[in-house]
Amino acid sequence: PVLFETTADCLDVVLNRPDVGNLITNEMGLEIARVLRDLGPEIKLIRLRGKGANFCKGRQAPQIDRATMTPLQVRHPVAEVPLALYAAVKEARAPTLAVVQGEALGVGCALAAVCDLTIAADDAVFQVPELNHNIAPTLVMWALLNRVPYKTVAHLVFTRECISAQRAEALGLVTKVAASAALEREAENLAQGILSRPAAPLQGIKEFLKFASRMDPASASAFSSVLNAAVTSSAPREPHK
Repeated sequence: PVLFETTADCLDVVLNRPDVGNLITNEMGLEIARVLRDLGPEIKLIRLRGKGANFCKGRQAPQIDRATMTPLQVRHPVAEVPLALYAAVKEARAPTLAVVQGEALGVGCALAAVCDLTIAADDAVFQVPELNHNIAPTLVMWALLNRVPYKTVAHLVFTRECISAQRAEALGLVTKVAASAALEREAENLAQGILSRPAAPLQGIKEFLKFASRMDPASASAFSSVLNAAVTSSAPREPHK
């Protein structure tokens, strides 16, 4: 259900259930989380894609017996697995790029948002529909935390509006919109621009993005200085022109 394709210094994570809109199962989520946690230092970029017409139409609900299972027993399959997936994407060593076509709903919307960069086809759509089923989408909301503004989260979860790629870009959910026919070419150009740089500064940037927002200003300043020095001393320098 998930394909992992490594080409030199780029890892493609491909959701491979096109017949059901790439609904994510718990097994898929755990496998993606495991691979991202074990990522080697040579990887410069992680691309998250979906096979077929849609990026990801959500999550396949795990089988639970509400009559006999305690809240603690329900917590793992319902909550802990998707949270582990989101955390693995957030904490991945290398920058992450989502390439979105078609529908990105629920978990799909969260995955599109949680990546560092998101390029979407101009006919892609995004939605967090959980409240339609009387579910408080706090798991998706955690994925959106520190990715989009507070009011964007509130708007998506309360209104359940299905928004266009252009609207998603305006709300900070998407970083670039491309014509549907040109999505693959634009995504490849974006990826190659990143992959042309050494791993050390790319991973240093990701490290700062991961941790600086959790620090007080003085600590973030010190962290930026130390990280800059570490990257500068390890990355190959290009000759002056």
